[in-house]
Amino acid sequence: MTYDARELGSAAMGAAHYVISYGKPNTWGVLMDVRALGKAISAIPAGPQTALIEAAAAQIKRGPEGDIPEVHDEIDPAAPDGLRTTAEIALCKGVPVIAGLDDEGKVQVRHWLIGIAEQVAAASKDKGDKVKVSPAERQAIAEITMLLGSA
Repeated sequence: MTYDARELGSAAMGAAHYVISYGKPNTWGVLMDVRALGKAISAIPAGPQTALIEAAAAQIKRGPEGDIPEVHDEIDPAAPDGLRTTAEIALCKGVPVIAGLDDEGKVQVRHWLIGIAEQVAAASKDKGDKVKVSPAERQAIAEITMLLGSA
């Protein structure tokens, strides 16, 4: 596996976790989010970077291979802010990869990552919400879009 695929896989997980950190899912909602993530990573848009995205998706499906993303001691990944921070660190790993692609490749990879965030957000309603994608989750997707747009 290439370095780029590993970093892009981390970014994909970061996109999912970033949206989750903005939500208030119950146990069922978390299960639905995980199920949506599994489907979303396989929904690869057509374009010049299909092989790279497929390699990143395969890495996610295999799970960590001894290179689990570092978590800083002062961050509690179980707390919403801690999860958001670790997710942002993982998401940012994809920015240099995207920056090195041609324009069409950038669009394809951004579309895949934002699609993951959107599908996870729409997987279940948060506690007390009547809509699938809460305003907070929409805000998370907008932040991801802005972060990835800088690449």
